[in-house]
Amino acid sequence: MQTTKANALYAGADLHGNNVFLSLCDQEGNTVFRKRVKANLAAVNAALDPFWDRIVALGVESTFNWYWFVDGLREKDRNVKLGNPAKMEQYKGIKITNDLTDADWLSEQLRLGIFPESYIYSCAVGHRCC
Repeated sequence: MQTTKANALYAGADLHGNNVFLSLCDQEGNTVFRKRVKANLAAVNAALDPFWDRIVALGVESTFNWYWFVDGLREKDRNVKLGNPAKMEQYKGIKITNDLTDADWLSEQLRLGIFPESYIYSCAVGHRCC
């Protein structure tokens, strides 16, 4: 299926040491999928497999352990965006923040076109160990 604006999905991944909370929203901002999976590429790809052909981009916050996640997904030609955590401010009036709301916010920022992207150096450049 070819991705069109009407069927486009935006993915957010709240990455932790042992799990990843995934959230997908559609073009209107409706959440269409949420799931916590183990922090490994096989689990992430299996959970998102039914949606990959519609996912415009997957956003993940730059934390201490993003390398394996981003590199592994990019090896599969996934459009992964690394977010700058210093620029990711949720709405000031929000009462609760947790893995679910964090993943939702990542996908929502992608949908709105306001995702604060960080540059990802390739392994070949040599600025980071791969």
